[in-house]
Amino acid sequence: FMLLLSSPVASFSAAPPPPHRSTSVGTTSPFPPPSPLPPPPSSQRPTSSDPTTSKLPGIFDLDTWASLFASLDEDKPMDYWIEDWEGTIPPSLHGTFLTVGPGKYERGGVPIKCWLEGDGAMTAVTFHEGRVHVKARFVETKAYLEEKIENCFLYRGQFGTMKTGHRNGGGFAYNITSKNKRFRFPPINAFDMNFKNPSNTKPLFWGNRLLSTFETALPHELDPHTLKTKGEFTFGGLLRSGEAITSADPVVDAVLQRKSGHAFTAHARVDRATNRLVGWSWKTRLPKNWGLGFLSRLFSKKKGGAGLEVTFYEWNEEFDVAFPPVTIHV
Repeated sequence: FMLLLSSPVASFSAAPPPPHRSTSVGTTSPFPPPSPLPPPPSSQRPTSSDPTTSKLPGIFDLDTWASLFASLDEDKPMDYWIEDWEGTIPPSLHGTFLTVGPGKYERGGVPIKCWLEGDGAMTAVTFHEGRVHVKARFVETKAYLEEKIENCFLYRGQFGTMKTGHRNGGGFAYNITSKNKRFRFPPINAFDMNFKNPSNTKPLFWGNRLLSTFETALPHELDPHTLKTKGEFTFGGLLRSGEAITSADPVVDAVLQRKSGHAFTAHARVDRATNRLVGWSWKTRLPKNWGLGFLSRLFSKKKGGAGLEVTFYEWNEEFDVAFPPVTIHV
């Protein structure tokens, strides 16, 4: 499943995988058999004979498709040899294929609204002397670790998932029940712009560093051999963690820059002509008239610089900046 979610990155020479050990994991799949999801509300489940599925090749099995969105086991990182496959693996094939994608689709029984919000899990498929070793591990972001302990959503998602607070509502809000309607007081999602970074979009391997990226936050660095998370990667202090927001008004911007951070693209590229990593960070840019008196100008056509602030960078393999970053406003 995760192999379908993101593009491969350049392979790197990996240390020989650990020696073979017995495992109860199936040998024909890189992941254990997932737990089946509950059936859909409708009792009429589609089959291969239904008009909507009859054109699909083979036999349509809803449970098999649904298993693609089953969460991985958080307490048992994947780490084993594949012992059974079809065909021949060339002994000269050495290297590691990396991919990252969503691996957690619920917390405390509450599903996420969109699968793109799932906590990221990095997978490494290593080819070594005609054998294949598979390793997978969750990217342990700050949000992931906190939500794992509380077993509930503590952060808002980018695509509709709302935080549910601590278990039983403690610490965030309490419930008011009236005529079969439940209200949360205070509304814990109102005006909350602290969105979650699931770090689940694309792997980046450059300068012997392995990064897991997400489009609206900083990447996380992982150990390329163990896949253990090291923490947020700031490119040597060049970027900063925090909500990516700025302002065209210098006074407002001076206040924002005390706590605001950067978002780094999940789609950096390597320029093979110069052998440099090309990437960019961005911030949402508030209009210049954002401040005192802005209410009287909300419907003004002159927004005074609202948009994005985008900064471009180029790094060599030591992550030294090749030239001063270039910032534009769009």
